[in-house]
Amino acid sequence: MANYNLKAYLGRLDTAGISYEKGVGEYKGDCYVTAGQNTPHLHLDKGGNFVGLKTKRGAITTLVINGAFKIETIQAEIDELKTSTVQNEQNVTTALLELARQHKE
Repeated sequence: MANYNLKAYLGRLDTAGISYEKGVGEYKGDCYVTAGQNTPHLHLDKGGNFVGLKTKRGAITTLVINGAFKIETIQAEIDELKTSTVQNEQNVTTALLELARQHKE
C-alpha cells in the first residue's frame, strides 16, 4: 500500500476531470476539491500530510494524516455519498474514489 502523495493525487483529480482550487491567505498553497465554501469538500494540505473532508454536518473528518491513509474512514464516506444525485457530492465521491485507488497502489 502506498503512502499519500499530494502531487500524484492532484494528477488523479485532473485525469478524472475533478476541479480543485488553491487556497488563499493562511491556506495559500492548500487545495480544495469543490471549493472551500461548499460542503462537502476536501481540504488538501500543501505539505501532503493531511486530507480532510468537511461534511454537510460541518464536521471535519480526517482521511489522511501524516501521509497515512485512513482507508476505513475513506470507504465509509464513499458509502455515505455514493447514491447522491447532487453534483457537488458526486464530485467529492469521485475524488474519494481516487484517494482510495491511490491507497491501493
